[in-house]
Amino acid sequence: MNINVAVLASEPDICQIRLVPLLDALTNAGAIADYVLLDRDLVPIGRRGFDEFNAVIAQRNISRTQLNFIARHRLRFIYDIDDLLPRLPAHMHRITQETYRRIAWCLAHADAVSTPNQKLASELERATGVSIHDRGIIVPNGLEPVVVKESGWAAPAKQLLWVSGDLPMIETEAPGLAEAIASAANDIGLEAILIGRFSDHIQSLFRQVSYIPKLAFADYRRFLAAVNETIAVAPLPIHSGSHEAFINSKSDIKAVDFLGHGIPAVYSAAWPYRKSDLVPAPLVANEPHAWREAIAEVAAQPARHIDEMKVAAVHRQRSYATVSTVLGDRIANACMPHRPLPRASFNSVLRGWERRMRKWRRSR
Repeated sequence: MNINVAVLASEPDICQIRLVPLLDALTNAGAIADYVLLDRDLVPIGRRGFDEFNAVIAQRNISRTQLNFIARHRLRFIYDIDDLLPRLPAHMHRITQETYRRIAWCLAHADAVSTPNQKLASELERATGVSIHDRGIIVPNGLEPVVVKESGWAAPAKQLLWVSGDLPMIETEAPGLAEAIASAANDIGLEAILIGRFSDHIQSLFRQVSYIPKLAFADYRRFLAAVNETIAVAPLPIHSGSHEAFINSKSDIKAVDFLGHGIPAVYSAAWPYRKSDLVPAPLVANEPHAWREAIAEVAAQPARHIDEMKVAAVHRQRSYATVSTVLGDRIANACMPHRPLPRASFNSVLRGWERRMRKWRRSR
């Protein structure tokens, strides 16, 4: 189909995880012709294969410039939001009133609102007072199926993988749990591989630890496909006095990551994993002794907790080719006549000038 999609990528790193693989799948299937990512100043990110667009996706916390572009031209658009942004914990980001209003505006004006699960859609309605029940679509997180080697499950594990996109909330919401995970790894002799944001305190708990502060998403998925004799942990607060709605609205992407790449794992019995159609297991109460026992059990006999059928089920349910179809249908329904891509805002010129000035000062 001759559909060129302009993606208003407010947070490019997350866009690479959430939207780009789906759009690649739709391009490969011929459902769309091409797409381009536009940053918060409407500057193209990476390649641009066309000059006119006829469909729009707005992502997460769009900028004032991006919102004005939609509103001024009265564009139809799909709004994709994958976190309960109006209820973000304070340590993650500060949500201003203007940000809140932009999110509510997108929820109210979008042709369709895409979320990874129904819980998030319900909590967004509750947080903003905007009804989206007749426009909501569920587009779960997916993966590109890979060949998984059963030999990786034959022997006891040698490594423990822990991945966190932000500082783990269990430090404050589940005291003692990080210590229990480290204690289990140390007792068994597992080397910990920590990927993402971890405090110095958590890193110091492990006797053997490799810390990778950041991996590009494609590199991270390649890493998962290559690891061997490894188990993973996916701790998440189960009850929270301050952030329960935010936590319960999170996606099951860790289950997709681990099950889809044949990595046996231990999961908190939190809402995102309890309600996942992937049925991750074991699900464990956030009690230190329960986590120590579960890690020891899974590490000793990985093959009891993962098999070809479980991996194949994830590939069947969550391949990008499968989950992208719902998004593709809504993009087709929200098409418009072709119109020129926007010119970059003046902000981009100022930022470019500031970067050049900083570079010049450093060179002196």
